[in-house]
Amino acid sequence: MTVFADTFALIAWLNPRDASHAAVTNYLDGFTGRLVTIEWVLMELADALSAPTARGTAVAFLQAVRADPLSCTKPASTCLPPGQTKPGR
Repeated sequence: MTVFADTFALIAWLNPRDASHAAVTNYLDGFTGRLVTIEWVLMELADALSAPTARGTAVAFLQAVRADPLSCTKPASTCLPPGQTKPGR
């Protein structure tokens, strides 16, 4: 099974103080499929975890995602309409 990982789920998974941490962790601990996300989600995650105390967690997670053959990160450019190279008009 393939599941899209959004910012909400990833932040909850990485932040033990998040109200949804237990639910997301319980789901992902038993998950054996493939996680798919997009660069925009990873950018939001990095921004949300940019405080000095969380930065190491964010960097380690982003490196692990890029190295994991079972995860897939779609480039931001693939989320744009054909012929458009950046957000906006």
